[in-house]
Amino acid sequence: HSFMERLLSERERVKQRMGEEKEPRGSKRRFYRKKVSIPCFYAPAQKRDPHISFKRYVKDLSMTGLSLEVNHKNDSLVRHGVDDAFHLRFGLLNGKELKLTGKIVHVMKRRDIMRLGMVFSEMSGDQAESRKALGFFLLR
Repeated sequence: HSFMERLLSERERVKQRMGEEKEPRGSKRRFYRKKVSIPCFYAPAQKRDPHISFKRYVKDLSMTGLSLEVNHKNDSLVRHGVDDAFHLRFGLLNGKELKLTGKIVHVMKRRDIMRLGMVFSEMSGDQAESRKALGFFLLR
């Protein structure tokens, strides 16, 4: 097994011992998803205006994607639809900063808030080191 598979299977054993809920039966998720509230800067990957950047919050995080909570007002400035890509930058609580590109796969709208389900399409810098830091963060 790979290093990440061992980390993830260990996390599942810890969850079972602590009585945490598993993903619902029939869930398509392959990786554990951790609930967080991490400040995040994001900007459209297809930059038309280099000054467009937003600050919002990552609400959950996994090895392959995240959920980003954004304000509806941002949608009027830049489209936030399925297949749109954004550059994201945020710090993990273990001190590692992640820079990545995420593609929207799901949009959920509520009043003045949108939740964007995103899958990682690219990580900047040393990808192996970033994935390792992310894996350790998810196990904490």
